Amino acid sequence: MRKLRTVAIVISAMTLAVVGGVAGASALLPTPPSLVGQEASEPAGTSFTLGPVVADPSSGSQDWTVRTYPSKTDWTCAEVGRTDGKAFGRLGSDDEIVVLELPELGSCADLAKEKFALWVNYSPASNAAHEPRVAIFGAVSSDVVGVALTLDGSRKELPVTRGAFLDVLSDPSLAGAVVTVSFADGSTDDTTLRAIPQHNPTPPTTG
Repeated sequence: MRKLRTVAIVISAMTLAVVGGVAGASALLPTPPSLVGQEASEPAGTSFTLGPVVADPSSGSQDWTVRTYPSKTDWTCAEVGRTDGKAFGRLGSDDEIVVLELPELGSCADLAKEKFALWVNYSPASNAAHEPRVAIFGAVSSDVVGVALTLDGSRKELPVTRGAFLDVLSDPSLAGAVVTVSFADGSTDDTTLRAIPQHNPTPPTTG
């Protein structure tokens, strides 16, 4: 059996798209408590698990990873960030890892019900050193046996480690991109990612 979904991407400093469960949040887009209840995305404690690690598209920059942790309602939350092999966080001004605590509101889903959750975070360029990135990541239940991304006619299997998957791209349009999740029973679920809107910078006004 094959399921089809289409996911929209909303652009901000860090954005979110979700499949499966109820939408959670990126660092700058909190979960509306009225939709899921705050305890569904509040961390149950301080422990977390690091999932797959992938290299940044630019050589020499810190790697990317996904950490997962349980919420107070035993949902699974996932967060994408940078790592030096030891710490998890964001990239600092000197390319060092600035450690991040678990967020009060996270990107979470009930994997006992939905089997997988998919988020897409877009981070635009902040300066010449920090180029734009698209992180496609999520959490999966034990029923999932594989995750693949098809983009520009090319399909690649994404690493799935400790219940999470991840890919990081250098600001593509994502037009026509499809994420395929494969299950142990032989069924698949295809998610089409809508293109990221392209915004041209506003030229400065002259007096």
